[in-house]
Amino acid sequence: MEKAGETLHGAISPSTQTPRTPPKPGSSGSTTGPSKGQSWHLMASSLLTVNGQFPGPLVEVNWGDEVEVTVHNNITGPEEGTAIHWHGIHHQGSPWMDGVSGVTQCPIAPGESFTYRWRATTHGASWWHGHHALQYGGGLWGPIVVHGPSQAHDIDLGPVTLSDYYHMPYEQVAKNAISNSTDFQVWVPHSDNHLINGKNNYNCSMSTTPAHRCDNNAERAQFRFQAGKVHRLRLVNTGVQALQLFSIDNHKLQVTSMDWTPVEPYEVDYVALGVGQRAEVLVHASGDPQAAYYMRTKGGTQCATTFVNETLATVYYDQTPADAVPVPNPYTIPDFTCGNLVLPKIKPLFKKPLAEPDITLFYDVTFGVNATGNRQWYQNNVTFQADWSRPLLFEAAAGTTNSTAYLSQPQHNPARADTELLRRAGHLVVQFEATNPGVWGFHCHTAWHASVGLYINFLVRPGAVRRMGVPGEMRDMCAAWEAYTNEGGENAHPFDSGL
Repeated sequence: MEKAGETLHGAISPSTQTPRTPPKPGSSGSTTGPSKGQSWHLMASSLLTVNGQFPGPLVEVNWGDEVEVTVHNNITGPEEGTAIHWHGIHHQGSPWMDGVSGVTQCPIAPGESFTYRWRATTHGASWWHGHHALQYGGGLWGPIVVHGPSQAHDIDLGPVTLSDYYHMPYEQVAKNAISNSTDFQVWVPHSDNHLINGKNNYNCSMSTTPAHRCDNNAERAQFRFQAGKVHRLRLVNTGVQALQLFSIDNHKLQVTSMDWTPVEPYEVDYVALGVGQRAEVLVHASGDPQAAYYMRTKGGTQCATTFVNETLATVYYDQTPADAVPVPNPYTIPDFTCGNLVLPKIKPLFKKPLAEPDITLFYDVTFGVNATGNRQWYQNNVTFQADWSRPLLFEAAAGTTNSTAYLSQPQHNPARADTELLRRAGHLVVQFEATNPGVWGFHCHTAWHASVGLYINFLVRPGAVRRMGVPGEMRDMCAAWEAYTNEGGENAHPFDSGL
């Protein structure tokens, strides 16, 4: 097998906020060495950056590659641990590499390093992000592209990331969500902006933090089409909370893949993506080759709490004059209850039979307050609290977990997606194959819901987990974290669920 990867060190430096130009297919994957420093994007604020970049580096590999990514924790001001999660990567035989503090690993202590290793067993688009406290809400994320078989197209425009953006520090977002405040805009945090590939303008008159520098003329993302060609866009919702409704004026979208799953192509005016969801779409450049068009993403008033509901980027054709301005012509997108309205259209190319489940579990999601009056999310009246020093996977390997049900027999999942929308006051039926030994999170990807405990774990094939044992490098990481904690290190204990 080929091995893709390299080792880079993060450094504390201002970020230019310019999205990285994707490497050419077949180039090595990038690494993620996080650093926290002052950087400016629309408004001056503290931001977690990776190798000085926001969004973080693209990890671009080929299907079947063995990937190594070395993370150096240079976060300062204040110091804190970190962990990097590889969204949707299966980690067969290596559950330790899933990158979740308190679940699969101890945090990477300040000043320490750790190398993640995983095999690209699926292909398509995804993302990596911090899975420690709410760090990815502070900028610790970036796209993943795994090249593999695909529908015919002429030009691959690479990942198009769609995200909400908060001007307040990510720690404050989580603290507000947990708080006992009666102000709806506090305990239901509202994003200040939305970004396409890390960019958007901002109306400074809307600022709620007047002490920060704000400029009105930040640039928007730009894309270039070639007339008559078919372009592939890899859409990824990398946000904290908001559903993203993506469209391009005067252009139809042909969906060819959802999450990692190739699907029978279907045509739509817009694509709805919840946090963590991905879609690969083909766009035929059939417009006026001398015109410019708006690319849009909006949250929808029912599916996002935000002060800015729509974000624009600009699509230029190869013959578009430099001074061309798009003529707005948006599709009509109705508000809805945040469910996946096109679910019946999503038909995987590779068919799998629906088997009778061996185990059926029911989870009732509720919201309330704990004894101190702070808000908590519950599943079956249980909330989650991570112990960063005692990862659940370590407990499972030692045979000391206390669980009511183990998943040890195969089940079949016709949906074959790793993220799905749960409607307000609705329900969701999920079936999956319990064949991969490990402890795997099942949680809401609204980051400040997971911060407030909306997270459970499935222990799959506990006997196999015990036989694996804990790798020495994982124990070494926990020893470094224990030393940091015993020395009274900053932020050594979670103020939220720890995720």
